[in-house]
Amino acid sequence: LWRGLTDQNRASWNEAVNNWQRTDVFGDLKTPSGFNLFMRLCTPLQNAFGDVIIGLYAPTPVEMPALSEVTATFVTGTSALNLATTVANTLDLEQYVYNIYATAPQSAGKSFVKNDFRQIGWVEADAPTRNIADLYNAKFGTLPVDSNVQIRVQALSRATGQLGVPFDVKVNF
Repeated sequence: LWRGLTDQNRASWNEAVNNWQRTDVFGDLKTPSGFNLFMRLCTPLQNAFGDVIIGLYAPTPVEMPALSEVTATFVTGTSALNLATTVANTLDLEQYVYNIYATAPQSAGKSFVKNDFRQIGWVEADAPTRNIADLYNAKFGTLPVDSNVQIRVQALSRATGQLGVPFDVKVNF
């Protein structure tokens, strides 16, 4: 897709990189190349929607949903895994989707699962509560008893491809 852009379009991505600087783990400010910025924003959109819907010209960053609370509860007998989200700022949540990650069943005492998260799917951000049991079951099988699962929620802007800060929650079964 990058190679298919015109020189003028690629120049707009190269000029926009200062709006998308990040601080790395060492505290150094890093500026991506135009190509890296294009890939950073287009890849999540491609994964979520199957088609890159980002414009030819580089977007400007948008405000992301500030997840203030995420709760996940397992409803025994119904096999429902309900995910509820609360957003601190007032945004039109129709412009966002949530990227949902989860871990396979873990022993009750395990808490460090950084490398165990696997993407299980995308859900609309505008519903306050949703059942994600089908997404979980498709990836890991039936929800287990006497174990725990960790879930990570990360917002994605439909307009820019920008990813928000992830929010983690632990669910005991």
